[in-house]
Amino acid sequence: MRRHILVPLLTVAAGVVLALAAAVTNYATENAPEFFKDPWRVGLSLAVLVLVAVLIELMILWPRQADSVELAPGPAAPRSLRPPSVGAVVLRGRESELARAGAKTGLVVICGPGGMGKTTLAAAVAAERSGQTVFWIRWQDPETLTALMIEVACTLGLPTASVDAAQKSGASIPDLVWRHLASVRRWTLVLDNIDDPTAVSPAEPLSTYRSWIRPSDTGLVLVTSRDRSPETWGRDADLVDLSPLSPPQGGRILCDLAPQAGPVEDAEALSARLGGLPLALHAAGTALASPTARLRTFAALTDKSAAVLPPRPDASDRETARKLVGYTWELSLDDITDEGHPLARPLLRALSLLAEAPIPIALITPALLSEGTQPEVDAALAQLHRYGLIDTRTDPTPAVVLHPLVRETNQLLDNSLQPTVDAALMNFTTTTAAEGRPGWPTLHLLAPHLIALTALDDVETFTDARDVLTVAASELSTAGNAATTAALRQRILQTDLAHLGDSHTQALTSQSNFANALGALGRYSEAINLHRVTLDARRRILGADHADTLASQNNLAKSLQNLGQHNEAAELHRATLETRRRILGDNDLRTLNSQNNLAAALVNLEQHNEATELHHITLEARRRILGEDHPDTLASQNNCANALSSLGRHHEAIDLHRSTLEKRHRILGGDHPQTLISQNNLAITLDILGHHSEAAELHRTALEARCRTLGEDHPDTLVSQHNLAIAERAARRWWWRR
Repeated sequence: MRRHILVPLLTVAAGVVLALAAAVTNYATENAPEFFKDPWRVGLSLAVLVLVAVLIELMILWPRQADSVELAPGPAAPRSLRPPSVGAVVLRGRESELARAGAKTGLVVICGPGGMGKTTLAAAVAAERSGQTVFWIRWQDPETLTALMIEVACTLGLPTASVDAAQKSGASIPDLVWRHLASVRRWTLVLDNIDDPTAVSPAEPLSTYRSWIRPSDTGLVLVTSRDRSPETWGRDADLVDLSPLSPPQGGRILCDLAPQAGPVEDAEALSARLGGLPLALHAAGTALASPTARLRTFAALTDKSAAVLPPRPDASDRETARKLVGYTWELSLDDITDEGHPLARPLLRALSLLAEAPIPIALITPALLSEGTQPEVDAALAQLHRYGLIDTRTDPTPAVVLHPLVRETNQLLDNSLQPTVDAALMNFTTTTAAEGRPGWPTLHLLAPHLIALTALDDVETFTDARDVLTVAASELSTAGNAATTAALRQRILQTDLAHLGDSHTQALTSQSNFANALGALGRYSEAINLHRVTLDARRRILGADHADTLASQNNLAKSLQNLGQHNEAAELHRATLETRRRILGDNDLRTLNSQNNLAAALVNLEQHNEATELHHITLEARRRILGEDHPDTLASQNNCANALSSLGRHHEAIDLHRSTLEKRHRILGGDHPQTLISQNNLAITLDILGHHSEAAELHRTALEARCRTLGEDHPDTLVSQHNLAIAERAARRWWWRR
């Protein structure tokens, strides 16, 4: 029973009791109160009671905003969107900024030069948002931002079907996401490191609020950026501009980190010498606190800095900030070297040559330096962490993180290791890709470093580097990591166009792969346009019957199908199938692939009989040519089962789904994506036939497996979550009717 009718019903019940009491009183004695002798009075009183109850319901129980869903506490953010931990860090001198940045709702931009502690302040704000769902997105590229923003909205209740429908119709995905966020309360979204706002909104100024960054009345949007211009962020943005800390504020930080290094007056003097730059203060305090440090007091470090630092450095200036950070870093590196770890300095230099992104610890081997042993490298890495020169994280994969300013500073000092670092990265990527699924999380972390490969810019070495990126992109595509795959495919295409030109067959292959990656992201219109360009070029250069031309024709048809243009898709698939039959014969695997795709297109046109027949023919051919247990055979068996279900032959479909599931489980294992697809399809068919409990159990185990192997934010995981909810709801309805 819905809660908003409980109060009126209880009131009516109380009124009925009151009326009965009056009747009994009147029946039992003639001395009843005058009130109960008048039936109109009693009726009017009951009506007033009901009206008051309804008003109480509207004021207390009904949500305060009819168009807003209250989340208290909010759902947990997926692992890839959780904020970094601030640990026991105490923010000194940023109390007022913390209060401003922690506004309840709206758009807040924490801005300032590098090293000012923007990310630390944002993490502190996130830590204070107890009872809310906090999402943390660190800028990488437009494709990743799009995928993660969709994930944010879906976590807050946006149906994935709505996203699919918008993608197919060509509607604005940012508008869809922000409309949903406007209907949900109590959330915080942190967009970290948006140093180039034009990359987020290339088509129009970000201040128009039509891209991914917009103010909100229902949640807090918190941005960190080096861009301090009010014109960039628009009139609705509250800019929290971080400036260097005053000597007393910086002195407190130094005393917190190195309480035995001298009196507060000396700490304040050192803070002034370091320009009040939080990053430099943290490095200096950590170095002074080390038991083996050569300089042990604030005064000693102040005196030593006099020879290399200006008397009143302006930490707001980028070059000065680099000098301040470089100075404190070099002092720490001197101490680490004196402690017997000479690899620490070249290791930090090598790490700085990688991209501004987490670096998998498994990549940090002697190969990065061409010297030392693994124990020596591990020891140097531990010392860098102890001195606060690097940060580490363990979720989901152990990795090292460098502050951007530290990275910039070390890059300027020495880049002689770049070829060695590139070679080590390429070799490690190839090895990781060969691991299959266990290597997927690491490959995801490697992607930004691969995109930044300097070997891609070298005309003599770009081919090998491009091939490594292709291997990584193919494996990540298998993993279902569409955003990262698209970023890699785009970089490969850019490299091929620069070195080979737009008419080279390899460049056309890269263009086709990038179009497929856009389709996997749901950017169907862009994919179709690129597939058409590729198809036209291949027809002109290679001819209409060339294998690559037919591959483009097939890919274009699949993209059209995704966008709902089923008639044109079916025509293209049919033409491709006829050409492949003529050139390759009925039993060539590419012919069978076209036959399978045409059948899928016919299902969308509701031509189920022809589709089912084609799927059966394909299945029999694949069984004969490839064997009963080949992955393509099992894919056809799965498609046949789905076709039978579309004809209403659900019992036959269940038998085929069970057979496919058993074989995939035996051959591929219970956690393989194809096995889980079969398990999902079997559960859906069982649910249609009313076997809701068995369907729910299959969906539940599939969801657990996908969370474990693919992650909470993978599209297949979200599908399982959605299907489980449907099956459980159906099971509850069935139990209630029973």
